[in-house]
Amino acid sequence: YKMDGIDENWQRADRQKLVNYSLLPPGKYTFNVYCENIDGVRSKNITTLIIYIKPPFWKTWWFLGILSLAFFGLLY
Repeated sequence: YKMDGIDENWQRADRQKLVNYSLLPPGKYTFNVYCENIDGVRSKNITTLIIYIKPPFWKTWWFLGILSLAFFGLLY
């Protein structure tokens, strides 16, 4: 398996077949997986999963805009 933008090289899965990526920053990621049989022969197909992590609401442009409007409204 390999997560584009995080892993530089392909990683070999352990027996649990579990992958954990903690604390990923907001953004778009592509997770790629391929299979290999017991002889080490790799499959021709790579399965891809696109993951999009949204930023928390306090880091969005609309929330910062509302905060600035409220600040200038109070200042006025």
